[in-house]
Amino acid sequence: MLVNNEIGVIQPLSAIAELTHRHGALLHTDATQAAGRITIDVATLGVDLLTLSSHKMYGPQGVGCLYVREEIKPRLRAMITGGGQEYGLRSGTLPLPLIAGFGKACEIAAAETLADHQRIKALTRVLWEGLKELFPSMRLHGHPEKRIAGNLNVAFPGYSGEEIIALLRDQMAMATGSACSSSGTEPSHVIVALGFPPDEALQAIRISLGRFTTDREIEQVLELFPRTIGSGMFH
Repeated sequence: MLVNNEIGVIQPLSAIAELTHRHGALLHTDATQAAGRITIDVATLGVDLLTLSSHKMYGPQGVGCLYVREEIKPRLRAMITGGGQEYGLRSGTLPLPLIAGFGKACEIAAAETLADHQRIKALTRVLWEGLKELFPSMRLHGHPEKRIAGNLNVAFPGYSGEEIIALLRDQMAMATGSACSSSGTEPSHVIVALGFPPDEALQAIRISLGRFTTDREIEQVLELFPRTIGSGMFH
């Protein structure tokens, strides 16, 4: 991944690409979480293949794209054959409305990513500092700086993420892990990989901010947490 989907950390893809190429391997990156959040330059990253998903950029669901470096195109083989669409790599009728919507989402992202980033980063900082003041024992998962704006993966020691979400689910939406495994009750493998034992990994919750998050919504969250949970129990 270019950006981890649970903790929002930006991975050192350029260094990873140099290492893989030194050993004769190709590098594919899932850049879904990065799209519309940070600038993506395939030449700078040095990757051979890169995938994006439209819905993460506020485009329609059900469509994505694959970037393939020109030099390796002859090495690819189709897994879905038939009509020869997608330059013979993936046959099937193309969903033109979804593709057009994806293209428009990319156009908007290209124009607004920088402004979005600055605004979301400021809102995230207000939320983090406000929650930290209310709950001093709260911890952040992942690098404090090398991360995308809008991702706060945190834990309130002594309480599981499921308990926190149960208390707040009627007022706000949060998750304990990735969207693709939201029904799981096992501790996050990402948090465990950071060195936390399973019982502490189960404390993790992810709060996400986006293009349409407002100042007032951040204020509401900071009002909601101590009112619903009670700050004393987390000191």
